[in-house]
Amino acid sequence: MSSEEKTGGLLSHNEWERRDLKCNHFRGPGSSPVLYKNLLVLVFDGFDYQYVTALDKTTGATVWRKDRNIKYATDNGDYKKAYATARVVEVNGKPQLVCPSAECTIAYDPLTGDELWRFHHLKKNTMNVGARPVGGHGLVYLTSGNPSQLMALKLGMSGMLPKTAVAWAADKGIPTRPSLLLRGDLLFMISDNGIASCLDAKTGKVYWSERINGEYTASPVLAGGHIYMPNQTGKTAVVKADKEFELVAMNELDAGCMASPAVSGDAIILRTKTHLYSIEKK
Repeated sequence: MSSEEKTGGLLSHNEWERRDLKCNHFRGPGSSPVLYKNLLVLVFDGFDYQYVTALDKTTGATVWRKDRNIKYATDNGDYKKAYATARVVEVNGKPQLVCPSAECTIAYDPLTGDELWRFHHLKKNTMNVGARPVGGHGLVYLTSGNPSQLMALKLGMSGMLPKTAVAWAADKGIPTRPSLLLRGDLLFMISDNGIASCLDAKTGKVYWSERINGEYTASPVLAGGHIYMPNQTGKTAVVKADKEFELVAMNELDAGCMASPAVSGDAIILRTKTHLYSIEKK
């Protein structure tokens, strides 16, 4: 099957089905669908096609579709692929769908697909990473990979954003798969190779950066004033969500986590390579 013939499949339980969404994901898709009002937003940044589309969640009908139209630094489709899940943030009371891609991040009006702004990442030929953008303090926090970088981008502008739109940037200990975690004025992250960091969300000042053994793909979660960070071998580091580093515990399961944990009430839910766990106090 040629890349032009490959299509994506999408099912809505007992309601509707779409099998006409063309995209050769090549190494597999990575982004998750996003629900916003009556829309289901999908990102198709593949080897051959790169576009974002919104479907009516009840009927599956296409509401809007926008091609990326990015001037990539390469013709290699493998470097045009992207994996991050989009996020809707509010800017001056209006929603913006912030949607990272390879080399560039674009924000759309989630209801119409109209492009609001785009920003070419500071480093050239940067592949997109799997980390989801995070918004707060009038900024949106973006990551890029190969080489990895964290950028705090000022919100409120439109069109092609200049490099001066970056309030601050960081290069050390930046994840490409685990997403960032914002708590108040503190920005937490765990790199793929196990470097945990806490930064000032407004200035980028590093409060602490500590190595925690292991390889990490799952995103950290916050619960009860602690950050839970499971790795690929089954260990979950529990760190105090504070500007002073404190490793509270290191728990271990029989198999490692690739999926991000979830919190429900007093329970933390973890899916390892072999089991699904719900852990809470009796």
